[in-house]
Amino acid sequence: MIALPNPTAKMTLTQDQLSKLIQLYAEQVVDSMDVRDLCAFAIDTICDNMDGLSEDEIKTEIEELYDHEMLADLLESVTAE
Repeated sequence: MIALPNPTAKMTLTQDQLSKLIQLYAEQVVDSMDVRDLCAFAIDTICDNMDGLSEDEIKTEIEELYDHEMLADLLESVTAE
């Protein structure tokens, strides 16, 4: 009788192996996404990363990544009715 590997058996990975496992899994997830999924994921990730920031921190982030004009345009978009 041939014993097949049991994926649920307790296994201890080194930190390097665990990092490689995470990297391979992330690559698999990304490879299975289309452009729309990737864009949605990127937007969700950015929003989640900024969720805990104050208003001033968010404004500073936008100005540092783009410029004051971009911030002004975005602020106008969200405050215009």
